[in-house]
Amino acid sequence: TDFEKFKAALNQKIDKESWDNDKAFTERFGHKIDTAWTDLFWHYRGEDNLIDNKLINFIAGIVINVYAEKLDIISNKDEEEKIRKQLEEKGKTKTVSQDAVKRERVEQRIEKIANNPDEVCPDDFPTIESYQYLVDCLNKYSENENDKTNSNIDLFGDFESTLFEYFIKLEEPKYKQRVLFYAQTEYLLNNTFEQTAFDDWMRVVRNIVENSAIDSATTFIAAINLVKEISRGRNNIYEYLSNVAVSSGHAKFQVNQEIEKAKIIVRNPANKQIIHDMEDTNFCKGDIDFVLHCIDYDMDMRSFDVDKLKSLKEIIKTDLNIKKDITDDFKRAFLTMGKNDYYEVWGGWSRSFNCSKRKLLKSNSDLVQFAKSKDWKRNYLKDLLVQRMQFDFQTICENYQIPDSMPKWKEKLIKGTEKLNGASFILISNDYSYCYLAWDQRPSKEDQVRKIE
Repeated sequence: TDFEKFKAALNQKIDKESWDNDKAFTERFGHKIDTAWTDLFWHYRGEDNLIDNKLINFIAGIVINVYAEKLDIISNKDEEEKIRKQLEEKGKTKTVSQDAVKRERVEQRIEKIANNPDEVCPDDFPTIESYQYLVDCLNKYSENENDKTNSNIDLFGDFESTLFEYFIKLEEPKYKQRVLFYAQTEYLLNNTFEQTAFDDWMRVVRNIVENSAIDSATTFIAAINLVKEISRGRNNIYEYLSNVAVSSGHAKFQVNQEIEKAKIIVRNPANKQIIHDMEDTNFCKGDIDFVLHCIDYDMDMRSFDVDKLKSLKEIIKTDLNIKKDITDDFKRAFLTMGKNDYYEVWGGWSRSFNCSKRKLLKSNSDLVQFAKSKDWKRNYLKDLLVQRMQFDFQTICENYQIPDSMPKWKEKLIKGTEKLNGASFILISNDYSYCYLAWDQRPSKEDQVRKIE
C-alpha cells in the first residue's frame, strides 16, 4: 500500500541519518510502527479493517504542526527560485528575502498536506527534532489511554468524539480544529494530567480559536505560534496570563480579553464559574467583551459586578438563545431604544412596493452583529438588556413614553395595538407615513405584506 511504501522510505531515512541508533530495538521506529502504534490505531479501524489512512492523517497532521511551529524545511534551490519569482511578480519588487521565500514554501507545503495527507513524505522530516516530535506524539497517545483524553468543555465544533479520533479521521484543512489538537498535544507532552488545569488551558485556546480567523496556512502558523507561546503557562493558564505580556500578534483582541479574564479570576477565584458559564453560552461563544460592557466593567477600577453578570447570563441563555427565533416582544422593546431605528443595520429597497426595506430581526444570531460592533448598535443592545434586568420586554414597551414626532405605525408596533405576528422585515415609505410588515425577504404581492398606517 501507499502507507507501506511511505513507512519503508521513512525507515530508510531514519537509518541513513542514524536517528534511532542510540535506542533499544523495541524503541525504534520500525518496531513500534508495527506494534504499540498499530495497536493504538487498530481501535479506530474502519469496516475494512484498515488503519493506513488513520496513521497517514496523524503523521501528516503532526508534520503540519512542526512546519507551523519551526518553519523548518529542506532546502531546494529550484523550488526556492520559482517561489522567489512568484513573490517578486506579486509584490512588484526585486528584494524578496530568503526568509520570505522560506516562509512561502512552508505555507505552500502546509496547504498541500492539509488538503491531501497522502502527500506527506520522508523529506517532511528535515531534522532529528522533527522526527523525534512525531515519535513523542505517537508514544504519548499510545500510553495510559491518552487517545481518549477529553476536556469537560464545549469546543464549539463538530466533535462527536475525542480530539484524537477527530484528528486521525480529518482529511480536510480545518485549521481551527488542528490548532485545538496541537494545544491538547502540547499539554499531554509536557504536563502530568490534571483535569481542571487541562480544561482551563483548553478553554482559553478554544476562546481564541473560536474568535479569530484561522482559515489559511498563514493564519494557522500565527495561531500555532501563539499557542506555543502561551503554553508555557498551560499548567495554570490564568495565573500565567495575569502576569505576562503576550508578544504574538495573532487574535490580539481576544488574547487581551483572556488576559483580563485571567486577572479577574486570579483576584477572586469565586468569579471563575460565572465567567465560564457566560463564555459557554451559545451567544458569547468565548467572547464576553460585550457582556463586560453591559455591566460597565472597568479594568482600571476593577468594577466587576458579579451579581449583575449572573442576572445578565440568565437573560442571554433565555432571550438571546441563538437556536431560537426572536420574539415579537423583543422586537417591540428593541424599537424603544435610541432613535427607535435598530433596523437600520440592514438596508435595501423594495421595487415592488417602492419602500426602503429593513430587517426586523429573525434569529438571535442576528444580534451577534450588534454585540460585536463598536458603534451605536452595541449600545442599543446594551441599553435593552440593562432594562431587561429589571423588567420583561412587555413592561418595557408599556412604560415607554412615545415621542411626539414618532409616526403612528411605529407607535402601534411598540404598544402592541398592531401585532408583528413574527414579521421579519419592514418596508417603510419615503415619507414615513406607513409601513408594510413582511415575512419573506423579497415580497412582491399584496397578500405577502400587511400595511400599517
